Amino acid sequence: MEEKKSNSRFWQIFSTLLILFGIISFTSQKFSFEWYYTWGAAAVTTVIVLLVFRRLSR
Repeated sequence: MEEKKSNSRFWQIFSTLLILFGIISFTSQKFSFEWYYTWGAAAVTTVIVLLVFRRLSR
């Protein structure tokens, strides 16, 4: 049961990050941000999503 729960959690995090990275990519192309802003935003988004999912799993 625990394996199924963690697998489900992985896919929730993965799909959330995929959607958010798509939004970041679209925004950076539209406003022509430099690459390091895009990667920085992606890194911050990853940390925030992981922290939120960790808090929700308690």
